[in-house]
Amino acid sequence: VPSTPIYTDYRAEQYQSGTTPATGTSITDSPTYTQTGSCIVASGTEIVATSCADNQNPVHRVYKDIGSISDTAFVLEFDYYPTTVSGADLYPLALQSSTGETNTASEDMIYLKLNQGTLTLASKNGGSNTNGNAWLSVSANTWHYVTIIRDGNDATMNLYSDSSRQTLTGTTTVDVSSVSSLQYLHSESRGDGGGGTSGWTLDNIVLYDGVTSTSTPTYSYRNFGDLGYAEDT
Repeated sequence: VPSTPIYTDYRAEQYQSGTTPATGTSITDSPTYTQTGSCIVASGTEIVATSCADNQNPVHRVYKDIGSISDTAFVLEFDYYPTTVSGADLYPLALQSSTGETNTASEDMIYLKLNQGTLTLASKNGGSNTNGNAWLSVSANTWHYVTIIRDGNDATMNLYSDSSRQTLTGTTTVDVSSVSSLQYLHSESRGDGGGGTSGWTLDNIVLYDGVTSTSTPTYSYRNFGDLGYAEDT
């Protein structure tokens, strides 16, 4: 398991007239995760996947009911530490409408897709998949900070460097206009026939529900610790 990132205690804030900063809910042990297989475990705000065989069947995965969230507006943020980045169609994290496997389920979802060292945000409406408009490079054995922002018909993933969360290294956006009823947080540890294995740590998973972007500036991701602050507006 990698060392804890040096940056801590970020909050997504809403800067709209007459409103207060959004309140984030950490994805903790209540309720507990359902775990299938030994290649992936979850505790508190952390999910750890070790190298599981390509096309492992059945899939090793964890998931939990986080309650119904907004179909039009939320922010999900977390730290991401991939230990392997090879292989095709790996699925570190997903928000889903039910508990099926990410790569086979006919359900609605917004999910990360890792493919040969690049990461995108994808969506699924039943059996139809849509990839984001860009693939972003990620490095093995390195912390990354990721935010996923749903704002109406689009969802955007922002990828930040690991050093301070202050450097935006890439953005990708996907159409989610037909995605609804998201209720489960899901992570699975299996490649999809691409010859690679999956392994990662996800930590400090926080959900901000009901955040919208009807004004400018929209969001600010701020560190209230020793590193000062950074804004993405």
